[in-house]
Amino acid sequence: MKNNFDYIVIGNGSVGNAIGFEIKRKKTKNSKLAIIGPFNREGSASLAAGAMMNIFAEVEYDTFNTSYGRKKFEMFLKTRKMWSHYIKELSNVAKKSLKIRKGTFVLNNSSADALDDENFNSIIKALERYNESFQYVENKDIKGYSPNERIRSLRTIFIPNENFFPPSDVFLKAYDAAFKRDKTIELIDSKVLKINIKNHSLKEVLDENGKRYFTKNLIIAAGAYSENLIKQLSQIKNKIPDLFFGSGNAIIGSTENSNIPEHVIRTPNRGMACGLHMVPLNKKNIYVGATNRISHVPLDEPILSGMMGMQNSLIKEINPNLYRLKKLKVIN
Repeated sequence: MKNNFDYIVIGNGSVGNAIGFEIKRKKTKNSKLAIIGPFNREGSASLAAGAMMNIFAEVEYDTFNTSYGRKKFEMFLKTRKMWSHYIKELSNVAKKSLKIRKGTFVLNNSSADALDDENFNSIIKALERYNESFQYVENKDIKGYSPNERIRSLRTIFIPNENFFPPSDVFLKAYDAAFKRDKTIELIDSKVLKINIKNHSLKEVLDENGKRYFTKNLIIAAGAYSENLIKQLSQIKNKIPDLFFGSGNAIIGSTENSNIPEHVIRTPNRGMACGLHMVPLNKKNIYVGATNRISHVPLDEPILSGMMGMQNSLIKEINPNLYRLKKLKVIN
């Protein structure tokens, strides 16, 4: 049958690509795989992500209130040991040099409310509970950090083993390169509109161009865009909670200032997001993120209020000299 695949993955962000990569690693080399998703990845969370792989810095006041919260945290903790091997393998297949960087400063400043204090205290307790290395540091010792005096951090810690991977699009490009080297993988530049299940096993996928693809093994990994597809499937639609878009924006900018930080600088989580965070990409470029607005529909354009708030926070909470950032690129 034409356009018949052993596996089809809907979604070409970090999750969809990782699933595709694992399928090719663990299944037969001759199995046919299709990954369907727009090549520009418009609206993809992976493009707007700062590529922090923080574990302890993401802890919130209620993370350990349930057994599920504890299991989720401990699952993330185990993955940290896997990343080095995984990145090495992806680098070899993609023929690209990929490197994980380490180190995160967490600020407890006075720019937000008491929830910052609660989350910061919970981070400390988690570090102590799991015997994770960390240290309190003086603000003056943080390269690139020179905030407004009224908003300076009153307590700052450095967690040396928190990973980050700058920048996230390099990670996605590595997947693309790895897949293009494999003749059994087809990358399809399109959006999926409909799924039909035939004979209880064969899945028919219809894309926006009217093309049909068939498989017995279908994986839906298109983030919140999966919602419309899930609702088409009577077998699972009532078993999966509604999905909402966490639409956000981030900034990538360049500076001639040589005082670019060497590690991530961030606050605790705020407003259903990662708080204010600055990720060094290289000697001249930084990533600043990120806003987050919950919506039942995609919000693919930057929202002025969110962008202004993020820029003001960057200048006040991190360094006023960053108002000189150039070549600004806004990512959604």
